[in-house]
Amino acid sequence: MNGQVIMGVVNLSPDSWYRESVAKSPEAAIRRGTVLSAQGAQIVDIGAESTTLTAERVSADAQQTRLIPVVKGLSEKGILVSCETYDLKTALVCLDAGAAVINLTGDLKEGQMELYKAAAMNDAGVIVNFTPGGRSVDFGALPSEDPLDPSSTVMRYFETQANAIEKARLEGAWMDPGLGFYHTNLLDGKARVKYQIDTLLTASALRTIIGWPVCVALPHAFDYFENEVRTAEAFFGVLASIGGGVDLYRTHEVTKVRGVLSALESHGGRVLSDGTPCLSWEAASDEGRESSLGCRADTPILTDNECIQQMGKSSVWEVSYCRLAGRKGVRVLRREIRSTCHSDAMRVMAGIGEVANRLNHHPNIAITGTSCDEFCISIESSSAAVGGLTAFDLALAQAVDDLAIVQMIDSSQ
Repeated sequence: MNGQVIMGVVNLSPDSWYRESVAKSPEAAIRRGTVLSAQGAQIVDIGAESTTLTAERVSADAQQTRLIPVVKGLSEKGILVSCETYDLKTALVCLDAGAAVINLTGDLKEGQMELYKAAAMNDAGVIVNFTPGGRSVDFGALPSEDPLDPSSTVMRYFETQANAIEKARLEGAWMDPGLGFYHTNLLDGKARVKYQIDTLLTASALRTIIGWPVCVALPHAFDYFENEVRTAEAFFGVLASIGGGVDLYRTHEVTKVRGVLSALESHGGRVLSDGTPCLSWEAASDEGRESSLGCRADTPILTDNECIQQMGKSSVWEVSYCRLAGRKGVRVLRREIRSTCHSDAMRVMAGIGEVANRLNHHPNIAITGTSCDEFCISIESSSAAVGGLTAFDLALAQAVDDLAIVQMIDSSQ
């Protein structure tokens, strides 16, 4: 995927909470989709049924009646269309009508493989949403030992889907952790927003381990934004971009989010796509996957022993190996730097950013508070050569040593 991609939203259900996105007729929907495309949305997502708690449920036939004219109308204009549905027949009909993406908001069980194969045959993509209850409208508790930290549950869900995707030979697939869906144990505003923020800031881990790009529906957080709720998606877009793990932004506020991502790009953030997105990773190869994660192909590769010799006795780094699904020969390096001072940790992060910019390298960087008096900076990037580190690692190690502003703690202890 060439840079971050924006997906605008058109809702065909009068029950949709975001009133500005509602279109009451096919003509109005096509008009809104055309405007969103002109504003910078590379994909337009069409939904026929609201997922709000009180919304009227829409039959599969009624969904198709609402969706098909809009899909055809926008596709004829050359606009990439995504159809949001949890129904297999509706998804297949939308593909036949010209949909480029199926935004799958339910687990189709035995029908899942049929959809993946159909999408692959049509050169289309699928956004696989985390829907542990079966469908996005089947409201239940978010399954996890800790409801506010369901990352392991989400990871297992997408690992299972990744295996099916590989078997279907479907190249265009995204993961969506389902931030816009309701869960009975996350109805409290504070708990819900905390979960959403944590997910946005740690999406890079999901992206790294599973090996797919990540799609998120940017939250609204009405409990906090109230009358300014239309500015919320832009705020959450900042967090998602800083987290470094989001590739596809589903938003009702295309111009606001595009402005945010463009501004962050000018400050060294990830590149915002300025053209038609590819519905798969840049290439189904180690080299293509490497490029999408940001390592330069011409970066010299050293063995672990050579790196250890050049890095001396530094105990700054903890290196671990992660599998990227279906991408043999690529490993992800994770380094951690710990500090007891938040301001010093932020200064180290600034130094890391300078090194990354100088080498045209784009790692995923995050800072978390591991306790009330300790902060951890984690840096994740990839190396195409198993057993080797890149020039970025060496330059970063030297830069951190030169800063000499924090006490480095061996993260393996």
